[in-house]
Amino acid sequence: MKSKIKYMVIIILIIAIGIMTFLLIKEKNKEVEIKYDFNISKDTIREEITNEILYGKEKYVTHTEDGTRVNTSEKIKEAKRIKGATDLEVEGLEISTKERNTVIEATVKNKTNEKQGDFLAKLSVKDEDGREIIEVGVYVNEIEAQGETKIVTTTSTDFANAYSYEITKEGAE
Repeated sequence: MKSKIKYMVIIILIIAIGIMTFLLIKEKNKEVEIKYDFNISKDTIREEITNEILYGKEKYVTHTEDGTRVNTSEKIKEAKRIKGATDLEVEGLEISTKERNTVIEATVKNKTNEKQGDFLAKLSVKDEDGREIIEVGVYVNEIEAQGETKIVTTTSTDFANAYSYEITKEGAE
C-alpha cells in the first residue's frame, strides 16, 4: 500500500511539474507576443537593417516609402545669408538622396531693392563637428528686387546625413 501511495505522489508531482512548466512557457510566449506585436512588415525591418548596415546610424535622416533618404537637421533648414553677397538669403534648404544621387534644393531671397544674383556660389555641407563633408557649386540666377529664385544641384555623393551648411559667393572668400 505504501508503495502505491509513493507512486501516486511521484505521478502527481510529475503532473504538477509538467503543468507548471506548460504554464511558464505559455506565459513567456505571451510576453514575447506583446513585446513584438507591431505593425511592421518583415520587408520594413529588412530595409531598416540594410540601411543601417550601408549608412550606419543616421541621426539626421528619415526614409520615405520609395527609399529616398531625407535630411531632417534643423540647422540645414535654417535661413543663412550668402557670404560675399548683399542681403541674399538661402531658405528652406533640403537634401535628399535616392540610389546614391543627392539633390539639394533651396530658395534664395533678395532682401534689397536692387537686382542681384547671376553668380556662382560654393555650398559647403558640414557634419555635426563642423567638418566639411563636401563642397558643391551652385548657380544663383539673377533675382529681381525683393524677389526670389530656386537653386538646385545634384551630385552622386551621398551626404544626406549632413548637419549644417555655409554658402559663399565665388571669389568672396
